[in-house]
Amino acid sequence: MIASFNSINGVKMHGDEALLTGVLREEMGFGGLVVGDLNGHGQVKGFTVTDCAQSLKAGLDIYMVLDDRKGLIDTLVAQVRDGTTNWSARNRRRYRSARLRSPPAGRRPRDRIRAGRLAAT
Repeated sequence: MIASFNSINGVKMHGDEALLTGVLREEMGFGGLVVGDLNGHGQVKGFTVTDCAQSLKAGLDIYMVLDDRKGLIDTLVAQVRDGTTNWSARNRRRYRSARLRSPPAGRRPRDRIRAGRLAAT
């Protein structure tokens, strides 16, 4: 899922915890990753492209950064260390990402019925 550049009631989607976490994840049961649109996190009121802990708190999993990737990473690391960004938000992102990369037992591609037996059509 991608968070778009839109705003609802003046709140940018990239920083809207009520929508990204409350509605999308809790009410609708979405279990995938939420990707930010290109530098969209920099449009959250009071934040910049290199300083937007609110997007992580709101439920963004992957920042799509064009301008200053290293600046954003350095800022997020510093914010986790000083408590501005809580550790549990980071761990939720890591869990979702790892869960999507590791399919449940018995669901690996090689375990599928036709794995390795593709016929030319």
